[in-house]
Amino acid sequence: MEEENRKASVPALDKSLDIIEYMMLVNKPLSTKDISNALAIPIATTYRIINNLEYRGYIRQVKYQSGSYVLGFKFLQLSESVKKQLNLNVVALPTMRELADNTGHTVNIGVLQNDGVLYILQELPSTPVSIIAGLGVVISLNTSAIGKVLTAFLPEMEQYRFLKVTKLLSKTENSIIEQNKFKKELDIIKTQRFGRDNEEYAIGISCLAAPIFNFAGEAIAAIGITGHTRDYENETIFLKLKNEVMSAANNISRGFGYLG
Repeated sequence: MEEENRKASVPALDKSLDIIEYMMLVNKPLSTKDISNALAIPIATTYRIINNLEYRGYIRQVKYQSGSYVLGFKFLQLSESVKKQLNLNVVALPTMRELADNTGHTVNIGVLQNDGVLYILQELPSTPVSIIAGLGVVISLNTSAIGKVLTAFLPEMEQYRFLKVTKLLSKTENSIIEQNKFKKELDIIKTQRFGRDNEEYAIGISCLAAPIFNFAGEAIAAIGITGHTRDYENETIFLKLKNEVMSAANNISRGFGYLG
């Protein structure tokens, strides 16, 4: 297959893509000579490709630095087009269905909404638990595995400001309402890349969640499962559930261009 791909390659196109990718990597104005030397492409060939890319809007000359080029605004248009195609429903739903089937648990995808968590997608197994948060209902982030995960993966200063104005509510005796204790749990979640709700929303019910990343490595949502606590207290079952959730999160993240 690799040999076939090499035979099918188009030299001029390969060189054009090499130039674009190099400019993206270096991320500073480059002259035709800079590019030619770096990529070992003949200067005349480089010049022709640069002119064509500039004409098509993929690169542009820097006004204050004559003869130097940066990536063009065409990539902004392409980026917006890609974003529109990356619809969360389309990317996530097949994986959510598979996760519900494999675990027998209710599957949710949620995002931060003001100072709480909003479940925006939900997939039910054949026999769902009766106590689950519904779609469109904002719940306290400290009583939700999804909320914990999303808070844990906020940029440091944003997380600090967020926690400073967010009230941690108590739903059960297990709910974490002390800021310092909650922050410690967030640090653990960020390290292990998953979080759980240990009967903090409802007694007898537990959850597991993992972050969904986009192409820039930002946690844009989180996917979680909800089921009976007895499953989470069994070490073998818990390990299986954790692996299933993290695998689902990784699969959806790849659908959004995440390569980490």
